[in-house]
Amino acid sequence: SLSLSLSLSLSLSLSLSLSLSYTLVRQVRFPLVCAFPTWRLEHPLGGEHVQRPNPDLDVSVVRAPHSVPAGVAQRLRELLDRRAALLADTTVPQYQNIIDPNMLVDAETNSWIATDVLVEKVPKWKVVSALQQAAARHSRSRQQLPQDLIRHVFSFIDSDSSHSGRAHLVGRIHDLDPVEHGELHGLVERVFTAALPLLAQLRRPALLLPGPLQVVVKAQRIFLPEGNPQYEGVWHTNGLQENIVAVVLFYYRIGSKLRGGEIEFASRDPAIEEFWLGGDCSATPMDSVSDVRNLVSSMARCKVEINEGTLLVFSNYQMVHRVLRIERQRAAAAASSSSSANGAGSQALQPEFLEPCDDLEASRDFLAFFVVD
Repeated sequence: SLSLSLSLSLSLSLSLSLSLSYTLVRQVRFPLVCAFPTWRLEHPLGGEHVQRPNPDLDVSVVRAPHSVPAGVAQRLRELLDRRAALLADTTVPQYQNIIDPNMLVDAETNSWIATDVLVEKVPKWKVVSALQQAAARHSRSRQQLPQDLIRHVFSFIDSDSSHSGRAHLVGRIHDLDPVEHGELHGLVERVFTAALPLLAQLRRPALLLPGPLQVVVKAQRIFLPEGNPQYEGVWHTNGLQENIVAVVLFYYRIGSKLRGGEIEFASRDPAIEEFWLGGDCSATPMDSVSDVRNLVSSMARCKVEINEGTLLVFSNYQMVHRVLRIERQRAAAAASSSSSANGAGSQALQPEFLEPCDDLEASRDFLAFFVVD
């Protein structure tokens, strides 16, 4: 009798405690949104070299000489110029394709075939050790140390960051044979590595880094011949069949004869809660040009000036973008410089006798990475 009552009492208290615990658990409210595990990767030369034209837009810029090492940019330009001359792909006016992702498309989805990239965290001591070894090799050969190398050594030693980032291509780029074009693969890898601090700053949306990524690589030239001396882009986002989350652009050549060509960005976020929800009779009709102008002016926008060596990263989901007008400098303005170079008795070959894309002083060449979602 005593043991029975004791067990009943224990079971009763146990059921009460379970009931109370269940009630308390039901009343606890857990947060629905957690902080995304973003990668805080500082630029190796310091965050002051990274420009944000508009804090409300995911656009980051680094300019030469802090974007890509000069030796990498020069060798990349040489190899891509060689490929451009070999292919001579100018089927579209004012464009020359150098690395064309449209040449390797999935037959079923009709979408670009991406290259696998592994982004990894590199401890600071490994970076410093590699730089010190490179410095030792230069000193043994009695060569003057490159400025880029000296700057990187001191910046890594003085920085507060305990690690750096590095990108590894683990797949081939389009139709480029990895053996025949091994050096080009390595240079492309180094340019994408230079863009990692900017990619790590993206928040709309953020990328899960370090880790695997898929990118589509493209190299293209925009050229302005004498007979067609202007170019202007339209508002667009990148990717037709693909979901491109972010874009990296590295401009390795800007011809001296070109003027203008800023890239303008505009947010895709709705400026008002209801926009023509019920047709023309909605609460916010666009009755006049001023209404449209006010709506456009309320959108977050920015412009980025493009120079040779500019490294640009932006979100393809948050914004649309366009290339503003590029103009070729008139021949009369460049006559004085060309006449002194040609000499008194020489006759210079006129632009109309040249292939349009051969006038590199009137071309704008870039390497692009489209990060696939």
